[in-house]
Amino acid sequence: MTRTTFGLAASFLLLACEPSAPTSAPDDAAPAEPAAPSEILPLGDATLFETARPDDVIAISANGEVRLGGEVIVTLSSDGAVTTPDGAVVMQVQEDDSILARGEPSGLFLTETGGRMEMGGQVATVAFNADGSLSVEPPPAPGAPEMGHSGCVGPMVRACTVVLLGTVGMVEESYSEVELPASAESEPAMAPEPAPPE
Repeated sequence: MTRTTFGLAASFLLLACEPSAPTSAPDDAAPAEPAAPSEILPLGDATLFETARPDDVIAISANGEVRLGGEVIVTLSSDGAVTTPDGAVVMQVQEDDSILARGEPSGLFLTETGGRMEMGGQVATVAFNADGSLSVEPPPAPGAPEMGHSGCVGPMVRACTVVLLGTVGMVEESYSEVELPASAESEPAMAPEPAPPE
């Protein structure tokens, strides 16, 4: 289910089980309360990790904080915003399940089981499995770290997907910003000196 929270699912079940409401309310009936807005990102506790290093986790908390190494790296909110510790909104999940990155279309989308990435004419998908594994299509290159999760089930798949895709994006962005020292860019590697004649 996309854009569906436990609260909305419960509402549908209640509507299916309760008798139909009368067409007109009694004069002394209390006014109906406005419906609560749906959560774009339901929040709870979950973790993401490399299976080879299960203790080195990205931890998602029910308060929206996402921690890596005990330090808050971003905060999620139920309205779909992802903010950095300095308050900048770096990602925003839209109601149509597309994801904006710094206000621009990113090619990232949420799906029922995880996410989809559309970049450079290529499409990749990631799905969170109930056994704690992740399925990625097309398969990662040999030697790529294998990821696992705990708690990324049901509505939490959405938050976990945003964190996973956002982490990938932040890592790629950090690498693109790395500048080689001028000496490394301009000076060729020195060839070893020839051995002296015997």
